[in-house]
Amino acid sequence: MSLPMTICVTAEHIAKGKPEQCSKCPIALAILAAFPVLASVAVNPEWASVERVAGDDPDVLFLDAELPQAARDFIAAFDQPSEWHGPSPVHPFEFEVTWKTWAEQQEAEVAQ
Repeated sequence: MSLPMTICVTAEHIAKGKPEQCSKCPIALAILAAFPVLASVAVNPEWASVERVAGDDPDVLFLDAELPQAARDFIAAFDQPSEWHGPSPVHPFEFEVTWKTWAEQQEAEVAQ
C-alpha cells in the first residue's frame, strides 16, 4: 500500500510552525493539511510518521516516509533560528514522499 504524495509547505505553515517540535513544525503542519484523515504526525530530520484515523485495515494505521534532502535541509535551517543572519533562510517549497507500512519497510530492508 505504498502511497506517493506531494507535500506543499506554505508560508502559513512556516509562520505557524514551531522549531524543534516534531508535531508542530511547518512540515508536520503541511502533512496534516495534505493528509486530512490523520490522528497524529511526527517529523524528525530523516523521517515522517503518521497515524491514520482508524479504518478497516489495521496494517495501514501507521505509515512512515523517508524525507528527501530538501526537507532535511529545511528542518535543519528552521530548527536553528539563532544561526540565521538576515532574513529567514526557509521559504515555501514542495516535496514528494512515499508513505509505507511497517511491513513494506521491512520487505525493502530484506531486499537490500
